[in-house]
Amino acid sequence: QGLIASAPETTPSIMSACELTSALHVNSPADEVAEEAPLPRSFELPDPANPGDVHPDPEPWNWSEFLKMLGPGLMTCLADTDGPCLQTAASSGVQYKYGLVVVQICLIPVLYAAQELTVRLSLVTKDGITGLIRRRFGKFWAWFACTLHVLMCIQQQMGEFGCISQFATEVWGVQKWWPPLLYFVMLFLTIVLGHWYFRVLEILGMCAGSCQLLLIYVMLATRPVFSEFLSGLWEMPFSDMNYNVLMSGNIGAVIMPWMLYYQQSALVQKKVRVSKIAYCRAETKIGACLAQVVMLSIVVAMGTAAYAGPSAPATGFADIVEAVGPSLGGELASKWVISIAMVGACGCASICLMVTPIWSICEIMDWKKDFDYTPREAPGLYSLQVLGLVLAYLMAVFTDISSTPTWAICAQIVNAALILPVACFLWLLAADAQILPRKYRLEGAYKWTLFVVFGVVCLYCAFGTVMTMISPSP
Repeated sequence: QGLIASAPETTPSIMSACELTSALHVNSPADEVAEEAPLPRSFELPDPANPGDVHPDPEPWNWSEFLKMLGPGLMTCLADTDGPCLQTAASSGVQYKYGLVVVQICLIPVLYAAQELTVRLSLVTKDGITGLIRRRFGKFWAWFACTLHVLMCIQQQMGEFGCISQFATEVWGVQKWWPPLLYFVMLFLTIVLGHWYFRVLEILGMCAGSCQLLLIYVMLATRPVFSEFLSGLWEMPFSDMNYNVLMSGNIGAVIMPWMLYYQQSALVQKKVRVSKIAYCRAETKIGACLAQVVMLSIVVAMGTAAYAGPSAPATGFADIVEAVGPSLGGELASKWVISIAMVGACGCASICLMVTPIWSICEIMDWKKDFDYTPREAPGLYSLQVLGLVLAYLMAVFTDISSTPTWAICAQIVNAALILPVACFLWLLAADAQILPRKYRLEGAYKWTLFVVFGVVCLYCAFGTVMTMISPSP
């Protein structure tokens, strides 16, 4: 009797479970395969149905925790001032003295604003730029952005190897094949160390990038006259087309698309909690200031030591060494100081460039992209890094293409073509209610201010590209 009496009570629960199971499988198997997974949220936050839900505030400030967080933001900013960027800054000083210093100062908040968007997106969604584009806008736009990103990284990595080869040949007079070989071996070892412990790769990159701070000493050693410096700040000949082209080159070099990809994916790699966003923002502010101070330093140093007027040709590494030699105590001292700064800048950039395109490919192909995996578990992550380094090395040793005007024009075309969609995607993702909750979403006046600022940056990049193609510099 007890069994008979309990039967009516258990039947409704069985029926409810069946109904729940059928409700969860209303789509056909084909629809389930085609449907994207839900956008990932921070593992410490609920997936809010209402974007206005309250989220935990940032952690109280702790200096030891801040030092542990250092890495992605500093790496990104120090990688931004790589070898080609230093040459652009040197040419700015030689041709227009201090006329582009104000531009470098004004670009600090622009650089920070772009990087801060990647901080928001990575900490909340736990996904890279390519992954978010795929989930929000579909595979077509993800492949579009990924393809341009990979092309940009390939040409930029070749440019870094080309700078190493060019510097060794022009400044030290050695054969061009073995400095890139040593550079290749150094980068290959960073891949091995990155697999062993990703933090080591970050520390090596930050140490290499910090070598650029020697350029601040170079600026001080040239002893610019303060009165001339102040008066020269406002000498901006906007009627000079070459000045506008050079200014567009300086502006375009600030928001380098590949560095934004790197910072967002690196924060995802480190599994940073959203409650630590204050640390990431502080690191990004420090990095943005350091990057622009380095660029400003080389502009002022070359403007003081080697100003020659707007008709001066493009400045090479040998010209930089020769110009600052008397201020540094001789040619040998100048060679060593500029060598350390330049190799460190290129090294930091190359570490980012060998990792970020592979992360982008892994995000779109659903491959394993975490450095905690072994090469056997994530073959694409490691093999493609090595392949990219081999390609860059071969191009630097067996051709001179990475140091030709044609290569420079192609690099600007790729950069201008990529910075527009990346800036658009970043802005759209950060302002999207389906991506970020209200607390971290772009809203109000700041949202539209960034829209205008990013628009100006993109227009200047496009302008510089067109003008360079029409009348390339000698």
